[in-house]
Amino acid sequence: MKEKLNNQPSINEHIRLIGPRASGKTSYLLALSIWNQQKSKTPIVIYNTCVDGQRLSVAAEKILSQGLEFTKTEFKNGIDEIPFYSFKISIIKKKLLSFKKVNLSLDVNIRNYPGEFFDGFSNYNSSIYEDYLTDFTYAGKYLFLIDGASQAMDTANSESLKKLLGDITEFWRNNQFKKWRFAFALSKCEFPDVYVDRGDPRGIVARRFPKMQKVLETWAAQGYGEVEYFTTSTFGVFEEYLEPNSIILQRGKWETITVIKNPSEWKPFGLVEPLYWLCTGKHL
Repeated sequence: MKEKLNNQPSINEHIRLIGPRASGKTSYLLALSIWNQQKSKTPIVIYNTCVDGQRLSVAAEKILSQGLEFTKTEFKNGIDEIPFYSFKISIIKKKLLSFKKVNLSLDVNIRNYPGEFFDGFSNYNSSIYEDYLTDFTYAGKYLFLIDGASQAMDTANSESLKKLLGDITEFWRNNQFKKWRFAFALSKCEFPDVYVDRGDPRGIVARRFPKMQKVLETWAAQGYGEVEYFTTSTFGVFEEYLEPNSIILQRGKWETITVIKNPSEWKPFGLVEPLYWLCTGKHL
């Protein structure tokens, strides 16, 4: 029997990508930009729909094919200097108890904030932070990336997170803004100690980042927004042996710096799931 494909209206959302320095934000965007080149079969297709996104894909192809280290997001003096990366994500889902398939389309516009913003721009002019904060608050949909191996920074990062949520909450009180969605995603989950539990992101966060989770759950319980947890990997694993397809260049308290091991076996995972939840409030 031939399967019928039904199209649904496109969902358009603006998302802000944040997290500590070296948490994997830029590598996440680079991977999205060349998603269609991965070796695994997936019902998801991603198109770059802006010039900046196309430039991103050129850089991603070079970095991944040569196994080079990703470059960090540069700090900018004004929010208007940070580009939007626009992607059209086409997802084919099978309807329950039916032979029909549904084609869902997400138009996602992502602005990648430098790690300094999460730290509150402590070394910069406060007016610059306010410029960023105004843009950040109005977006309403946030993807927060954190290195899954950076649990030693839970206390420091929880303080930064508490300040940031307090700042946007104060803005909400003054402007009666709608509720937010906050996707907390662990990056670099190809390593065995995290990979084996990747299906339980909430549990991993509870064990590794209990203070950050408490800040988020308290904020959500007060009615300001929704929180959900995800696991992601820019590089993926070798499926036959379940080994990480990455090489650790440096591991420290703040970060784990990695590069891809075998570009021909590139199979990222978990990249689209948080975006889908932010756009729809549902799980993929």
